[in-house]
Amino acid sequence: MGNKMLASRVRQRRQWVFRTTAMLAVTAVLLSFLVTWRRDEMAVKESLRLLAGPAAKLQAHLDTWGHLPGDLPEPVSSDVTLFLSSSDRYFASQTTEPMFIAYSPEVMLHLKENGRATILYEKGKIRTQWMTSAEFREQSEAQTARMQAFERERRARPPELP
Repeated sequence: MGNKMLASRVRQRRQWVFRTTAMLAVTAVLLSFLVTWRRDEMAVKESLRLLAGPAAKLQAHLDTWGHLPGDLPEPVSSDVTLFLSSSDRYFASQTTEPMFIAYSPEVMLHLKENGRATILYEKGKIRTQWMTSAEFREQSEAQTARMQAFERERRARPPELP
């Protein structure tokens, strides 16, 4: 009888150790997931926040002067790529499609697809937007194709004289 009671206690102890270990492992996985998810969310928000100031100043310039400036109104990280040549600004004023004004470097995420913060111009309005890498690549290629078609069409017409 003593051996059965001892075996029962050993079994209970093993079950308790197993349950405790399993609960700790599940809790650790959940906490790791939540921390990583939060990190991804913060990375997206921070990259959009960095472009929000220049986007607001671009919109103010656009509202005041009616055209896009030649460069961003305040210095942004040197990693930010701009599309503000004179032909880009002219194309932006003529198209109704969204156009990239600037974009950040690719932000590496763990639980979501990598992406970029962008400043877009559309119909006289400036906005910031997060895009996944696939969306960015697709829209970038489409914008390049639209710009090339626009330039071909513009150069095919005879010049307009006053």
